Amino acid sequence: MTKLTIDDKEYDTDNFTEDQLGTLRDIEMAQNEVNRLAYSHQVMDARRQAGIASLTESLNADNPQSEMDV
Repeated sequence: MTKLTIDDKEYDTDNFTEDQLGTLRDIEMAQNEVNRLAYSHQVMDARRQAGIASLTESLNADNPQSEMDV
């Protein structure tokens, strides 16, 4: 017996019709994809930030500013 809560109301999935179970599977699949994409977004954002930091460090090492330029 699996309980599912929607809008503060509890439902027993054992009593779901096949259509309702299919909709629940679609919802779960969509949520899993949202979670996967959120994780991918975090990974790509971290890579982007690391790339910016690396490029900035490289550019500053190749073109050191004189004290007059500061």
